[in-house]
Amino acid sequence: MASRLTGAVLLLCFLFAGWFSVRAAQADLEYRENTLASLEKATALAPDNAVFRALLGENMESAGRDPKPELAETTRLSPLDSQNWIRLAFQEEVEGDYAAAEAHLRRAAEVDHKAPPRWALMNFYFRRNRDPEFWFWVTKALEMSQGDATAIFRLAWDRSESEREILSRIPKRKDLLTQYLHFLGASDRLDAAHDVAIQVAQTAFAPELPTLMSYCNHYAAVDSARAVAVWNILCQRKLIGYSPLHPEAGSILTNADFTIEPAQLGFDWRLKAVEDASVSQSENGAGIRVELGGNQPENCILMEQTIPLISGKTYVISWESGASGTDAVSGLVWDLSQGPSEPSSGAISGEPGSNSGLLAFRASAVSAQLRLRYRRPLGLVRARGAVTLRSLRAVRQP
Repeated sequence: MASRLTGAVLLLCFLFAGWFSVRAAQADLEYRENTLASLEKATALAPDNAVFRALLGENMESAGRDPKPELAETTRLSPLDSQNWIRLAFQEEVEGDYAAAEAHLRRAAEVDHKAPPRWALMNFYFRRNRDPEFWFWVTKALEMSQGDATAIFRLAWDRSESEREILSRIPKRKDLLTQYLHFLGASDRLDAAHDVAIQVAQTAFAPELPTLMSYCNHYAAVDSARAVAVWNILCQRKLIGYSPLHPEAGSILTNADFTIEPAQLGFDWRLKAVEDASVSQSENGAGIRVELGGNQPENCILMEQTIPLISGKTYVISWESGASGTDAVSGLVWDLSQGPSEPSSGAISGEPGSNSGLLAFRASAVSAQLRLRYRRPLGLVRARGAVTLRSLRAVRQP
C-alpha cells in the first residue's frame, strides 16, 4: 500500500513538472515574439517573471497605455534591480508625481551603488532645478564613471559658468581630470582649464601627454605664462626631455642646440617643409645644419619656435655659425616677430670658419616667434651650400 502511494506521488510530481516545463516554454515563446498581445500571454503564463513584466510595461507605454502597474510589479518581483526602480521613477516624473519619483530613484541608489542610479538622480535634480542635490550627485556619478563623462561635464556647464565650482565637484582622478581638460578644449573653454591642466600635469604619464601638449600649443603664443607653467612641470617630471623655461631669468629657448629631435609641439622647434632646403641635427649632435640646394624659394621660413618673454625686458640671443665648404652662403637670418610691429632680425654669417652673431631686442609682448629664414639678398643668386649653427643661447639684460 505504501509503495503504491509513493508511486502515485512521484507520478503526480512528474506530471506537474512536465506541465510546468511546457507552461514555461510557452511563456518564453510568447516573450520572444515581443508584441503587446504575446507579452500579456507570457505574463499570464509566468506571472512572477519580472523580465516579462518589464518588457510588457515598455510595450504598453509605446501603445499609449499606462505602464505603471506593470512597472510597479517589476519592483516587487525584483527589488534589487535598480533599472526597475529607475523606469518606475521616470514614469512617475512624467505624470508629475515628483515626490514618488525621487523616492524610487533614491531606492535605486540604495540597492545599486554603480553609476546608472547616480546618473538618474543627477539628471532628475537638474530637471527640478535643485542645485545642492544636483551637485552632490554630479560628484557621486563621476566617482563611479568608468567611461566617457562628457555628458556630465556638459550638464555641469549648463548649470554653472563657474570653473572653480565645477572643478571642485570632479573627483581628483587622473582619468577624469584628463577627460575634463580634453572637454574644455573641445568645447572652446580652455580659458577655464589652467587649474585642471596643472593638476593633470602633476600626475601625468605618457597617455596624458597629447592632451597637455595641445594645451601648451594653444597658449604658447597667446598666454605664454599659462603654457610655461604646464610645460615646466612636464620638464621637471622628465616626461619631455627639455630644460624648464624661465623668461624672467633669460631662459627662453627650447632645444637650443638641437640635441633632441624636434617634437614640433609646445615650445619646441617646428620644422617647415621647404623645396630644395632642409634643417637637421649636425653630425656631432650639437647644432643645426642648414642645407640649401639653390632652388629654394627666395623668401622662406625654415623653422620656428615660440619663445616666452617678460614684456618690457631686453634679451640677447647669440649663436656661432660657419659654412661647411669654401664658399660663403648668404641670406640666412634670425627673425623675431612680436605681433604687428616690425620683426627684429640678425644676419647669420655663412662665411667659412667660425663666426658669431647677436640679436638684441626689447620684449613688447609675452611671447614671440623666433624664425630661421632664408631671404635672397638683392643682386645675388639663390644660395647653395650648407651652414652649421651652434651655441644658440639667450640671456636677459639687467
